[in-house]
Amino acid sequence: MRIHAATLAAIGVFAFATLATYTPGNAAEPCCSITAIDAKAQTVTARETKTGRAFQFKVADARLLTSLKVGQAVSANFTTMKVSVQPDAQEPCCNIVNLRPAATPTR
Repeated sequence: MRIHAATLAAIGVFAFATLATYTPGNAAEPCCSITAIDAKAQTVTARETKTGRAFQFKVADARLLTSLKVGQAVSANFTTMKVSVQPDAQEPCCNIVNLRPAATPTR
């Protein structure tokens, strides 16, 4: 019985630690939308929906770049500085190259 209790305690600690480190900005789900595409520079500008923070990511794959559309949802991980444009958000394709703070309202 002692081993069973210890196992349950270890699982509980692991689950708590996992939940405690979760942050929505790191989630691999669409958080953002494309606002501009610069095909010549191979960069895409997107805006985080929740905060309004803008960022740019580099798209080296020409075929992928031409498939992107303004308004399209993307997923961004601001810890790893990676972006995924796939609906399942599992495969990051691109690196964030510029991250700007959210705009603050003027008085």
